Amino acid sequence: MMFTRPKFGRAAIAAASVTLAGTAIAEIHEVQVDLATGTFAPSSLSIASGDLVRWTAVRPDVIFADSFATDLGWTAEATSETGQWNRRIPYPGCSELRGKVVKAIDGDRWCMMTGAGWAECLDDVDAGSVALTSPEIELTGEAAFLSFAQWFSNSAGLNPFENPMSTVVIIDDVEYPVETFLDEPADTSGGWIDRSYDLSDFATWTPGATLQIRFVVEENIGAVVEAGIDRVTVSTSPLNVATIATASKCTPDGRFSGVIGAETPVLEWAVGDVAGLGSIEILLDGGCKSAAMATIVERTPLTVGDGLRFATIQDAIVHATDGDVIQIEGGVWSEHLDLLDRKVVLEPMPGTGEVVLEGDDTPRSLLMINDGQGPETVIRNLTFRNGLGGNPDPTGALNTWSTSGGGINLWGTSPVIENCLFTECRAMYGPAINVQASSSSISNCRFENNATDGTLLATYPVYTGGAILTHGYRDNSPDNGFENCDPAFTNCDFEGNSSLNSGGAVSIWYTSPTFTDCDFSDNSTLFSGGAIIMSTYTIDDPTTGPFSTPTVFTRCDFTDNEAAVADDNTGQWEGFGGAICVYQNDTTPDLQNIELDLVDCDLTGNFAGTAGGAVWVGATTLTLRDTDIVDNDAGLIGGGTSIYRSNVFETPVEMFIYGGVICDNTPDDVDAMLPVTYDGYASICSENVCPGDITGDCIVNGADLGLLISGWGVCTPNCPGDLNLDGFVTGADLGIMISFWTF
Repeated sequence: MMFTRPKFGRAAIAAASVTLAGTAIAEIHEVQVDLATGTFAPSSLSIASGDLVRWTAVRPDVIFADSFATDLGWTAEATSETGQWNRRIPYPGCSELRGKVVKAIDGDRWCMMTGAGWAECLDDVDAGSVALTSPEIELTGEAAFLSFAQWFSNSAGLNPFENPMSTVVIIDDVEYPVETFLDEPADTSGGWIDRSYDLSDFATWTPGATLQIRFVVEENIGAVVEAGIDRVTVSTSPLNVATIATASKCTPDGRFSGVIGAETPVLEWAVGDVAGLGSIEILLDGGCKSAAMATIVERTPLTVGDGLRFATIQDAIVHATDGDVIQIEGGVWSEHLDLLDRKVVLEPMPGTGEVVLEGDDTPRSLLMINDGQGPETVIRNLTFRNGLGGNPDPTGALNTWSTSGGGINLWGTSPVIENCLFTECRAMYGPAINVQASSSSISNCRFENNATDGTLLATYPVYTGGAILTHGYRDNSPDNGFENCDPAFTNCDFEGNSSLNSGGAVSIWYTSPTFTDCDFSDNSTLFSGGAIIMSTYTIDDPTTGPFSTPTVFTRCDFTDNEAAVADDNTGQWEGFGGAICVYQNDTTPDLQNIELDLVDCDLTGNFAGTAGGAVWVGATTLTLRDTDIVDNDAGLIGGGTSIYRSNVFETPVEMFIYGGVICDNTPDDVDAMLPVTYDGYASICSENVCPGDITGDCIVNGADLGLLISGWGVCTPNCPGDLNLDGFVTGADLGIMISFWTF
């Protein structure tokens, strides 16, 4: 029972760590790799086919490391008018417009970057310099190596490649220049680049000397200048990159090989064929440094079925230990399962047919997973049918979530769920899966004909989701679950799901899930969000301002979803967003920076009874990248998109459109209570927005060229000839116009 299928030729997204496909994960082996000495800990492993070996790079030689997740005492000074250094999470809504940092290089989201204000798109380094200086670092020996990730862009504007960025080290109060970047495009056009230096090439010192690192960015002549620094490390030995491979006497045997280092600090091997395996070796500096001896063991699955080891699935769970694989004989099973604290794999027995977990109208999830399990727990190739939500929380008490998750209920756990079917499940909230404070990976699954049970008078219409509810609310506070609730949905289909209130397929609340290569079709709701209802939560940092992780849909299709208007017109958000409805749940003005990104998505044939035939957003930053919104319909306004700003919210609501087509929507393509920012490649038919068309007649000709030339040079934001939105009218804008010239 596999639901994998190609997605119109779209390329797969590479993960940050290296993971090789294998069989079911039965046991996870954590191994530390000392990159300075090239050694393993532990130095021996007992592994079996189906295990996972995870290597993590450690650096005992590191005397200073900062990824800027916390403030370690860096200081910033400036002579420039704007563009001060700040520790912050990049704000992607405006970052790409002027060469700003788009995101941190590592997973903690934080970095140092130029730009003084939260979401200020135009405050690059202007008319002076900005300097960032580290706290004092004691050099413990006579060797020291500096490494960091650098972002530098000076290639935009009237005077590209004229303004420098320099690195200086200060040892016992004496400054030593390290390197300056100025006119090489590969170094000065944005993007993270790793830099490494042996400080003995620039200075000498004695143990106990103090070191400071300084990064200086200058604008000496008018241009657009932006910079960032991340992942700063000072160590007593150079940063090594090692190859780990299954090998014999330094000769790899081809089973597994991967590179581990700063860019990939975690390396994983899903163990497959282990016949004849003797060692796993580190290949470093052109030779073998050490080896971990591998002892092969056999593990026997726990089998469930007629005449097999266990008669019921729950009995097998009770007797399982961490790392076991439970294999179920094909057939229909009417059990309500609790995985307890077991970290196991649950799957069909090969060759015995489909396994269906069937509900019996008892209000309890078909499967409960609520004891801290992670990705070592895998649920695969199962069908969940006719489940009915109704569970106590992990303490045994009934609560507001007790009628959720008819198929699976996840509470503070993050298992892997793959190749499963969820059909005909019911609950008041998230009838297929309730994802609470969970960062589960859910892939290649199908959700069809699931529905919410409840009342049109429910207090919170966001607590729905015809198939899925994701939320980070724990212990009466969103802060307790928000940071640990980033579920990922990949290659999943949502079809024919429905909700009485909102979110015909998925309800997103206080979480930031990602959806990649997913299809949403024929989902419906009586209120808002025919496929998706989303209300996110921002966290306020006293230093950097509010932030929230964007919810991102990449290469997803939304077709024929519907948000009607309920006959009993008692809700607050009725008939908004035929495919997607997003609104800000907070009323504090400083907390209005939630984000929704649609990347390479198609939204077609969706309907909203009131506004936003495809998408309706309120108090939200909406970014469309190469996304087509065509042939959608709304009863009143915004057949394509509708953007609403409540007077409660003081922070500007923003919409950015990079490429893509918004056309043939009824009654209009875009209805917005705010300016919309288009790049030079977006087409919005009813707004007469055509690439290169300045006059608004959807013809690119000499009239447009004249307007472009008249504004040549520095311009105010959104001036007519600035087609690529970089604050300047240059040859780059002329190139866009020529490429769309009407002949």
